[in-house]
Amino acid sequence: MMKNEKNKLFGAVFTVGVTIFCITCTESVRKGVSDALGRCVNVLIPSLYAMMIAASLITKTGILSCCPKWMKRFGSAVFGMSGTVYPIFLISSAAGYPVGAKLLAAESGSGRLSKRQASVYAGVCFGAGPAFISGCIASQLYGSREVGRLIFASCTAANVLLALLVSVKTRCRGETEYTRGNFGFSAEKLVESVNDGGRAMLGICAMTAAFSVFAQLLSKLGVIGFISEKFPVIRREYLLAILDVTAVGEFPRGDYSMIPVICGLVSFGGICVMLQICSLTAGKLEMPVILGMRIAAAALGGIICKMMMSLFGDRFCVTASAVRVCSEHSALPSVMLILMTLILLRECSAMRRKK
Repeated sequence: MMKNEKNKLFGAVFTVGVTIFCITCTESVRKGVSDALGRCVNVLIPSLYAMMIAASLITKTGILSCCPKWMKRFGSAVFGMSGTVYPIFLISSAAGYPVGAKLLAAESGSGRLSKRQASVYAGVCFGAGPAFISGCIASQLYGSREVGRLIFASCTAANVLLALLVSVKTRCRGETEYTRGNFGFSAEKLVESVNDGGRAMLGICAMTAAFSVFAQLLSKLGVIGFISEKFPVIRREYLLAILDVTAVGEFPRGDYSMIPVICGLVSFGGICVMLQICSLTAGKLEMPVILGMRIAAAALGGIICKMMMSLFGDRFCVTASAVRVCSEHSALPSVMLILMTLILLRECSAMRRKK
């Protein structure tokens, strides 16, 4: 009861505080939402929208249950992953942050995985994807594909190493038997997948905008400045990226000494991504388990990146004056994509009412 009362008190204070901030600091709120929408249009939608549709299509068609036996045997022998987990592990490395958790939540909801198993696997089936790393980091900060490959390889290696470490525990629990299913594809499933992907993408963008406002609130209260002053190693940019990983795109350009830190932040994913996963999975996963594993993955990713830079430093360490920062793409295609998604959502809603 005492804990419940404390939660209610915290919720009331937080709600009142955010409301007062939105009323009194309209310029900060405007800046936070504007910056977030810019990141959504230029980074998140181009890198995640298609994969969110694909994730829904994978779930609806049941294609994971039709994976060849050798793939399941390899995943079981090396990583202790049974059933469809190993294909999800492969897909999530390149698909974007929420995709692996979304697929594992579907497996947990169907009873093929327990909630704890799905949560542990969600801690390693987690990746930014090359589209996000290239568009948000490598092109904007360094103008180099090599840096993007380095960060992607380091994050992937951290996931593989973490998967090998947790396999000791998952093997002890035994494997879940999984029978080969039937693949079913139809135009209706495709339309429903586009509908689901659009709805999930709108939720992700809304969460990003809300979290950007929260970051502005912390800055206004002096929390971020206080932490960066007390702990000089933790720069203001790092704190903002811990809250929302898309803020990495605002880091100083051409600073190659920051690449291991960026790799760790990208591997962690940020608090905003954790809340997005929590929203998309609707309580089917244990978030403290995922959070703990991603902190460990962040440390591993930064160490691996530092080691790789020491081995292949000549390929990455160039003078800042030689860096050519790529210009941003036009936002028009993403805006048109949003409009088409809204139209599709409206049409699907009308079709359901008619049925």
